[in-house]
Amino acid sequence: MASSILSIRHRLDDLEKAGLLVYVRLKVRHRLDDLEKCIS
Repeated sequence: MASSILSIRHRLDDLEKAGLLVYVRLKVRHRLDDLEKCIS
């Protein structure tokens, strides 16, 4: 029982990391879009 809970926790950690990466990528993309607008 405890081992399955641990594996679920690890999966959640992985999901959180993946979610953060996606979030950061989106933020960076918006920043780049803004920069391009300013330059052009």
